[in-house]
Amino acid sequence: MLRKLKENLSWFFHIYRREYIIGITFTILNYLLVLIPPWAVGYIADRLEAGNLTLTQLFQLLSGLLVLIVLLYLDNLIWQLLIFKASDVIGRETRSRLIAKFLMQSPPFFAKNSTGSLMGKATNDVQSLSDVAGYGVMTFLDSTIHPISLVLVMAITVDWRLTLLSILPLPLLIVGARRVGAILNRRYDEAQQAFDRMNDDVLENISGVRVIRAFGMEQRSEQSFDQTADHLFRKNMAVVRINALFAPLSRIIPSLCYVIALLYGAFLIGRGSLSVGQMVTFIFYLGMLSWPMFALGDFINVSEQGLASAERVNEVEAYQEDVVDSPKARPYPGGGSLTYAHLDFSYPGQKQPALSDISFSLKPGQSLGLVGPVGSGKTTLLKQLLRYYPLQPGQLLLGGVSAEQFQIKSIRAHIGYVPQQPVLFSRTIEDNIRLGEADDGSQHLSIEEACRVADFSKDLAQLPEGLKTLAGERGIALSGGQKQRIAIARALLKDPEILILDDSLSAVDATTESHILTAIRETRQGKTTLISAHRISAVMHADLILVLDDGRIQAAGSHNDLMTQDGWYRRQFNRQQLQLKDAQA
Repeated sequence: MLRKLKENLSWFFHIYRREYIIGITFTILNYLLVLIPPWAVGYIADRLEAGNLTLTQLFQLLSGLLVLIVLLYLDNLIWQLLIFKASDVIGRETRSRLIAKFLMQSPPFFAKNSTGSLMGKATNDVQSLSDVAGYGVMTFLDSTIHPISLVLVMAITVDWRLTLLSILPLPLLIVGARRVGAILNRRYDEAQQAFDRMNDDVLENISGVRVIRAFGMEQRSEQSFDQTADHLFRKNMAVVRINALFAPLSRIIPSLCYVIALLYGAFLIGRGSLSVGQMVTFIFYLGMLSWPMFALGDFINVSEQGLASAERVNEVEAYQEDVVDSPKARPYPGGGSLTYAHLDFSYPGQKQPALSDISFSLKPGQSLGLVGPVGSGKTTLLKQLLRYYPLQPGQLLLGGVSAEQFQIKSIRAHIGYVPQQPVLFSRTIEDNIRLGEADDGSQHLSIEEACRVADFSKDLAQLPEGLKTLAGERGIALSGGQKQRIAIARALLKDPEILILDDSLSAVDATTESHILTAIRETRQGKTTLISAHRISAVMHADLILVLDDGRIQAAGSHNDLMTQDGWYRRQFNRQQLQLKDAQA
């Protein structure tokens, strides 16, 4: 167990080793200092019984004990600050490492790890590691170095036979604690998995509360959650029952030590082999052995839980990123053409290709429109630019150079992306838009100009606090069209070289759509824009329009070119025009 803990937490023991060395040194000093008072009490008792202790000598001894108490206080203050500080340090460092790991991952990682599971690792598991780094280290020292020093002093200063007989029951505690600890590790891991499932249920119920209430599913959702909560309760109770076994072990066995010590100690006093003062000192020392026995149980308890959590956390940290920079990758300079060269793509674990033989090229400043039936591959095609998934070399080119030769972060720095489902955070509208600022905090458009291009300026006047209005969790305080336009303003803020609008105008009316697209064409001259949409009006002004179906390009050309062909594009355009006329009528 200790070896596994060391392997799993070696990174922390390394960065915190200086504080640990100082803290452990003062802890050992504390163990030595606390041995003096029991000896002094026994010494005073023997001197009083012999009648050769003067009042002056008694005051001197008591004064020395008072000085020792002050030293013990200072010593305790130092080691507790350093040892227990480790709990907060490892909590901070582990959470930072986990968040950094989460932010580096691609979609396949999140398909394998649910949000509830990741939350559980960043909360409960981190807390268990914190317990190990602070309280666990203290109980380890208290259950090893402390009792060893006590036993040696008892054997040397009092009587080795009495000491040996008194500690004979202690190995039973060690054996029992190890067996219970092995069961505890398994039970705790099961409880953590149950906690992950409950997290998932809570997140889904909160995010989908409108749908649940709209369909009158409140009672069914409550019943389902009750089952999940009850499952977690039963798993936690299994942990509690195992934990409860430590208390009897830690109390009954030390009690046997006391019985043996009193019986044999009385026998030695009767024979004159042991003085009353020595017996008093021994009982004090034996009483000091009680906490190490409790500490042993606590250490096994905390360390087994910490080991299970460390393995869960390390499983995430050991995950190999699906897409990483090549060793010779260099920053993308920008300003290049965009080329898809016979690109094929399948999602991980799926045999059916999502894209097949996609080929087209855009010069700098040109625009691309993507249309096609639902599930035709429009979003998948656009996401290849963001490098979420591995690609074959040479299938995606920037400026005539394979995208694999450029650093992923530098490519994304030149892209403004608006997804199908806009993501807003529980901050103000201004904060949500400012997320589009470059890493150095610079911005090419003002927030006001970005809002104007996204046709959001008129909405600001109607919001209670304008840009300072809180968006609410996931933008719950805003309409679908407002969320989309805030997301567009965010992408426009840094005036990116490549702007991707992935069906991000679906929640706005035709007039608003026209205003936005006109403003984008006016402000983004010389920059590349890629738009996927279901409404033909959103892409009809693009330099190149691709019609996708089943992951393949079925037709390509300008709006006029495609209207001359009797294909899906012309039929869809005519159908939408008729629908528009009917709506106006």
